[in-house]
Parts: sequence; C-alpha cells; structure tokens
Amino acid sequence: MEVSEKKTKKDPEAGGPAPSSSSSSKDGDSRFKGERRQQYALWAHHMALVAAVSLVALGIFGILWSKSGTYKCKVRGRAISANLIRLGKTVDGKVGACVSRTSPKLNLNYTAPRAACCDPNGRSSKRKNLGGSVWIGTYCVLVGLFLFAFELNTSKTFGLWMPTDWIFYELGLSLNGILFVCASGLALCTRATCTAGLFSLVAGLAYSHAGRRKEAGDGGRSRRISRGGGGGKREGGYFPDAATAFWLVLFFGTNFIMFFYTLSVWIATIQSWERDLRNDDVRLDNCDECPDPNNKPYTRWRDECHLNRALVKHGPLSFWAPIAKAAGVTLNFDCSLLLLPVTRSVMIFLNNLASDYRSAQRRSAWFARTFESPFARYVPLSKNIEFHKLAVMTACFFAVLHTIAHFFNYWQSPSFTAARFAKWGWAGTTILTGGLILLAMFAIHTAALDVVRQAHFEIFWFAHHFFVLYYAMLLLHGPVFYWWALIPITLYLIERRSRVVRGSKAILVSRVEWIAPVLAIHFRPLDKADFDFQEGTYVLLNCPFISEAEWHPFTISSARGDLLTGSRVSLETGESVSRVNEKKFCPASKDQTNPSNWLDKDETAYHDFVSVHIKVQGSKTWTRKLKDYLEMMAPARAYPFHFTRRDDRGDLLLGRRIGPDSRQILRVDGPHAAPAVHYRHYGTVMIVGAGIGMTPCSSILTAMLKYRWRLNFKPEILHFYWVLAHADVQAFEWFVRRVADLEYELLKARESGAVSARNYCEINIYVTRAPKTPEPVPPMMMNAATTGESPSFTPEALWAELNAPRVPSSKQLETMADPNAPNRFQDTFVWNGRPDWKSIFSAVKHQRQHRDIGVCFCGTPVIGADLAKMCKLHTSPQDDCIFTLHKENF
Repeated sequence: MEVSEKKTKKDPEAGGPAPSSSSSSKDGDSRFKGERRQQYALWAHHMALVAAVSLVALGIFGILWSKSGTYKCKVRGRAISANLIRLGKTVDGKVGACVSRTSPKLNLNYTAPRAACCDPNGRSSKRKNLGGSVWIGTYCVLVGLFLFAFELNTSKTFGLWMPTDWIFYELGLSLNGILFVCASGLALCTRATCTAGLFSLVAGLAYSHAGRRKEAGDGGRSRRISRGGGGGKREGGYFPDAATAFWLVLFFGTNFIMFFYTLSVWIATIQSWERDLRNDDVRLDNCDECPDPNNKPYTRWRDECHLNRALVKHGPLSFWAPIAKAAGVTLNFDCSLLLLPVTRSVMIFLNNLASDYRSAQRRSAWFARTFESPFARYVPLSKNIEFHKLAVMTACFFAVLHTIAHFFNYWQSPSFTAARFAKWGWAGTTILTGGLILLAMFAIHTAALDVVRQAHFEIFWFAHHFFVLYYAMLLLHGPVFYWWALIPITLYLIERRSRVVRGSKAILVSRVEWIAPVLAIHFRPLDKADFDFQEGTYVLLNCPFISEAEWHPFTISSARGDLLTGSRVSLETGESVSRVNEKKFCPASKDQTNPSNWLDKDETAYHDFVSVHIKVQGSKTWTRKLKDYLEMMAPARAYPFHFTRRDDRGDLLLGRRIGPDSRQILRVDGPHAAPAVHYRHYGTVMIVGAGIGMTPCSSILTAMLKYRWRLNFKPEILHFYWVLAHADVQAFEWFVRRVADLEYELLKARESGAVSARNYCEINIYVTRAPKTPEPVPPMMMNAATTGESPSFTPEALWAELNAPRVPSSKQLETMADPNAPNRFQDTFVWNGRPDWKSIFSAVKHQRQHRDIGVCFCGTPVIGADLAKMCKLHTSPQDDCIFTLHKENF
C-alpha cells in the first residue's frame, strides 16, 4: 500500500527508485536512465523465461507427435483375445476370428459378425502425425534453450540489459522482443508447439511495448554487485502456528486424497479394459436393445457400447491418462478456492464471526473455559492472501501436470483418447479451452510476481483480470467444474455487483493536503448512514477521470469520530475555527479578542470527514495523476486547500462531488474489514505498525486518544509501537503532527477529567538505520497554527528527535522509568534502533491488568513472524495471560 494501501505499490517512472532496475551501474549511471524505468520489460522478462521453457517442453512433444504410438491389437505387449482380432490376421501366434459387420459376407461357419474388430494392420496400428514435426520440434527445443540462456538476468547474458546508448533504444525497439516474435513464427505452425509459440509472441510484444516506451535499466545487476552478491538471506523464517498448520494439512491432505483416489480409480478402469480385451468380455453388441430406451440408463448403455467398439479398434488409454484425470480433479478443488480468500464479503463475514465469537467467550465462563482461544486463533483470517497464493501455486502445479500427462497420453493413444473425450467440454472444445486457460495463467502468474507488481502495479491489476477468461474457459473445459465453482463464482459476482452499488453513492471531497511525498484526501459520504466504518478498515478508491475500471485500496487513516463529530472550519479558507459565542467563531490563526476576525455561523461548517494518506510515486502513476487532477480543480490555491459547492438556494456548502468532467471526483467502495478492527474487543492492546503499515494504526490511535476514552470505551491500556527507517521519516511529517495534536488533546482531556486515570497510553517510535553522525534537521513543510494553546511539546521538537534519535532502543526499559528522559515527549518515546520484542512482551505481561491482550500488526511479514513467535512464547493460560495476534501484511 502507498502509505495506506493494502498492497505495496512502488511504481517508479521518472524520479522514483525502481526495485528491480538499478539506477547506477559500474558502466555509468547515464546508460541506464531512460525516459522510463523497467516496468513492462520486467513483465516481459518473466513471460520470456516461461515461454522459453515451454518452447523446449512442447518442442519435445512436437517431435513425439510427428509419429504417434501404435496399438497393433496388443495391450502392454500381450495380444488381445483372438475373438476380437480380425479374421485372418495373426498377432503373436493368435489367429483372429472376428468378422466385422462391415466386412463382405463370407460363407464360413463363424459366429455372427461383431460390431467391431481389431485390425493389426489398420489405422490405429500405424504411426500417424498428430500435429507435430521433427524439424519444428527440434527448432523449438534449440531456440528455447538459446532464449532461456539469453534471457537469464546475469552479468554474462542479455536479460533485462537495456542501456540507452545502443541503437535499439534510439529506435524504440527491443532486441529481446524481436527475438521472441521471430521465434514464435515456426512454433505457431504445429498443434504441439502452438501454445509455446503464442507465449513467445506475447512475451515479444510486451518487450516491444517496453521498447516503444523507452524503458531502460540493467535489471538490478549493479544493485546486486553493490550488495556483494545475489541478494542475501531472507530475514527470519516462517514457522506456521498450530492453526495455520492445521489448515495447511487439511488443504494438502484433501489434494492428496483426491489425487490418489482418482488415480487409483482410473488405473483400475484401464486395467479392467485390458482384462476385457484379453478375455473377450467387451460389450459390443445389442447396444440399442436394452434397457428401456425411455430411461436414462439407456443412454449410458448405448454410449458404453459405442465406446467399447472404439476400445477394440484403437486400444485403451495409456497410464498417463489417470495422472491427467487425477490432476484435473484436484484442479476442480483448487480453482474453486481461488476466489474465496479475495472475496471481501466472505472476509467481512468471517471477521464479524470472529468478533461474535469473542463476545460470546466473554459472556459465558463455560464457553471461555471450553475454548481457551478465540476464533481468530483457529482461523488465521489475516493470511487470506497467503492462502490465495498457495492455492494458485498448487493449481499451477496440477495444471502443468494435467497438460503434460494429457500430451503424453494423446501421443500414445490418440484415437481412443479422441473417442473417450469427444463429448467433454462444450461441444468438444477441450483443446481450445485448455489452451486459453494456459494463456490466462501465463499472463496472470507472470504479472503477479513481486518484482513486477512493485515496479508497476497497473500491470498486476489489469493482468489479473484475465481471471475472467480463466474461469469462463474452466466452465467450458471440464464436465463438472460448474458444480465446484457455483458457490465461489456466485459470491464473487454478488461482491462485484455490490461494488458497483457502493461505488455509485455520492461522495464529497472536502480537503486536500500535501506534505511531500504524501497526499492526504478528506472526503465524506453525502449520507453518513451509507458509510459505517471502524478504525482499521480500508476502502477502494476510483477516480473516473483517470480510469473507470481502476480501483486502488487504501487504509482509512482517520477515526470514526472524525466523521460523526468533526470540528468546525471556515468555508472560505478551510481553517479550523473556535467558538467565540453562540453566533460567532474565530479562525485558529487569528486573534480571538479582535472582533474583526470573527466569522458568522453561516460562514463556517462542520468538517466531518474520512481521510486516506497516499504516497505519490512516479510521474505516470495513478497516484500522481490523482494529485494532478485535484490540483487542476484548485489552480490558484496553495496546500492545504478545500472544496466547496453551492446548493439549490445558492448557499455555500463544504465539499464537492462533481469534477470539471461532469463525473464524480472519487468513487468509494467500502469500508472493508481488516484484522486490526478487533482492537476494540480487548482491555489491553498492543498496536504495532511498520513503515507504511502505520496508517491503520494511526486511525486506531486517533480513535482512542480523541474519542473512545472520553466515552469510557475499551481498550483501557494502549501500547503503540511504530518502526520506520530513517530514510522514510520525511514521508511521515503528517503523522508527527498528528501525534503532537493527539497528545495535546489527551493532556487537555486528562486535566479536565474527561479521560479516566485508568486509561494508559504509551507511544514508542523506533527509527532504524539512523546515521551515526548527526545531520542537519530538515524543516517541517507545514506550520500549524496554535495561537492561544500551550502543548507539552511541539511537532518541531518531535520532528527533530525523529531525524536524530539519541537513545538506543536497547535501553528502553530503564529509560522509560525516568520521567525526564531526553527522548520523552509526554507519552511518546523515540528510540534509535529496532525494538527488542522479547523484553517488551515480558514487560507487558508482567504489568498486565487484563487476561486477554490483543496484538494488532500492520507491516512487513518479517516483523509479523517475530510477533507471532512472541505471542506464542508469552501466552500462558496457567498464568492467565493470552496474547492474540491480528496480523495484516503490507
């Protein structure tokens, strides 16, 4: 997420660091700074690798399919029954005694003619071309090996090597694109290799598009060199907890059982066919006689007879067929699960169920004793995206296995395969639909890689919409998939319809703030009843001016109280005002004792709002276009600026709905639940944010310090932890000001008695990778007006400490005991270094006043894994202490 997005979106174009394309090189920086950084080239690169592998694999099938396998009236090297071999033909010493009905009548005393006979010299016993070519297959193998080696992203190959000082850049061409487009030509000429040819063509076109865009870079070579190697080990590890392990065992166990059960059934079927052929037990005749033609069994009886005729003529399926069918059955299961984890209505339902479970746990002592842990501990809802990825990878594995096994089976038993599966799929289109399914997977999977998604999120977003083709073809491809997909697809279609309905509701944009590189947007629904949200939720935003189809997720950074009881502001300037008397108000920056500064009540309005904070990236990104669009509507005003409108009476009102293009400025789909919403069910809560994952934590912090404690709502005890890199401090000036404002609000509430003494707040900010030698503190970009107010500390003081943290985090526990600690700002502490989670959890456990302690985390998976380990380590029902983690990875 960009400061508040549900997914990290680093989308550099001109001026932002690309995660996969270094801006420096041992050959000089300028060689790899083109008009755009590598984005489509990254997608094309990974498509090219897959295309090269497919050229090799399908090239082998191109060679094999040039001559099919043969039957010759034998199964596994043994001749079938003589009664099924054509009269006069001999197979391994067995003289045929079968007379076909289609043969000329012979005056011999043989039994009645059979419906089918096997001819060892017939069509099925001769090798035939299935749509392959030795020459084209060999070409594909050699070209695939060459292109794969060419495409590897190493210092000795050309993969992603796109400098600006060669002829291809000047001409807007791509060498890689030319090679892959040319390679696809011959591959498209045979049935066996056409899929690989299509992959190569698509990869080449993507490379060509990158060339036309003048993308440049070295694919991250210099970045790896500067780090002294190819990347380094991933911090931490992943050790699933008991609940996660249970669901993993259930998922893989179900796949295992379905695969091997189906495999055994089909192997037994093929073995029974072989026995019937050897023992002359194949039903061939009287297909149209019984049972009653008016009954359904008649059709099955007749089809079985006709299939048995093909069995005698062409032989049974090979033993690759059971593998293909077993993989297909598991694909039904896996593909039906892909949509559920990303269907928001399902996740909202499960999150609400988790809340209801916890409420029931507190209402019933018996329930609490019986079930020591909450619902969320048994169902890891925060890992819905991880499960989606796991199901995708499993489905991809079985799809490849399904395809390869079918290709081998078709090579060995082409005629009976065509007869057996002629009616499968819609009108026998299994080959066509299967190819389109592979194409959809090819586009989706290569665009879903982190390096592609982080470089240009829109590639990931639009490529994922190939899922429509994917599921449409799945419904046509197999005979029973629609039963598996009925519920998931129905739920997803309902979800999409709900998005359209929610996105059509009237939204007013009231205020826009800009503290580089973060854009803050304040909006509110025209009808507040349409937007009932809790802290920790997120929304999907769409700007019709930019794109009608492009929706981006952002976490709400404001509290629920900001929408219900917002402050009053001046309609002219948008500045906060304070009440002078019943009818007069004064801007916060003006002298309240001077009547000339006073405003009438109708010159002010309540600023009820929902806010999102968006990190603006490169010049061509959606976020940059949104910022430019909002600036276009207020060309003569400096930040922060606000929008107003006139009603039917001509009165000035706060907020604007329609833009200059006569379309709604923003469409909002949400709110959508996230794991952090469960904070309100605990007496003690630990809120942990890392980097951009701080945004939902900011919403919770605002709600507690500004609203919930004034109403005696839980949680009573708040431990707030925020971890950020020193290089990212500049992007969070807005949050520094918010912390200072909230601390002052809390100070006033405590002094007035509005907040109880039992409410405890502790805010810890950890600045990592701070420079060892102090650097000049950059000035804050926005100066807040605080006339007449006396906060315990200023935003500037906290800002200076964040830019030059003095106290190491290793001394946290001893330093916090000092009321005059140099890094203390009321309830806020700033530390240099990473948090020591073990000592922190021990301290919280030792000081606890509640049995259940919630840990809500938003940030990187590495920290999430550490928190999961700490929760497990310090949870002890015997000590009456349970830590429950609600995790959301950003």
